[in-house]
Amino acid sequence: MDYNNKVIGFHIHTCFSFDSMQKPEDIVDLYVKHGYDIIIITDHNEIEGGRIAKEYALKKYPGIIEVVIGEEIFTDIGDVAAFPLEHKIEKGNFGAVIDKIKEQNAYACLVHPYSEHDLLRIHNDEIISQIDFVEVFNCRLLNSKLNKYAEGYADKYNKMKIIGIDAHLKKELCNASFVWNEKFEIIGSRKRTTKKRNIRLSSLIRAFKKKNYRRIPALIMLYLLGI
Repeated sequence: MDYNNKVIGFHIHTCFSFDSMQKPEDIVDLYVKHGYDIIIITDHNEIEGGRIAKEYALKKYPGIIEVVIGEEIFTDIGDVAAFPLEHKIEKGNFGAVIDKIKEQNAYACLVHPYSEHDLLRIHNDEIISQIDFVEVFNCRLLNSKLNKYAEGYADKYNKMKIIGIDAHLKKELCNASFVWNEKFEIIGSRKRTTKKRNIRLSSLIRAFKKKNYRRIPALIMLYLLGI
């Protein structure tokens, strides 16, 4: 895969994630419309959405857009994204997950490292040495300091940088894009923070899909109030 000088969208969820309802085909259509060259789909602990999107893109948009199959994998230190993948990787111990990523010659990316991660362990040398990319901007982090901390982490440990849309809804899909050069340095980007109401809506989707019905009334109220 040649990522050099391409408009890229990374960290995208489809209906195969527990908090999204987006059809893979619709995602591809929208990104073609908005001029993206490459999209990297990273469903939670699943690659089927990425596989469907890739097959669809190859048939309908050959030479126009490339879909990279990725996965956002839950580990004991927090979420780690991997790409490109051929096979699904099961969630579990960080070391075992990294071994599976490397078996597929894929990259390991520490996504939103200062949100829902073990903040002591991510600074452990054994963890740092296994990470290729750090997500230095995640559109869903409403606290901008968390993105600044991630950028500092990447600088401190000399890690390649990536920008994550973390899109769960159609309205979020084009919240960011970036361009790498041949050294995987970001030479151009566009990004904006997701609205809180969209985050509430994906939480509501998660509650429905996981049949956590007791949370639904409160989530509906928060969504309607916009808080």
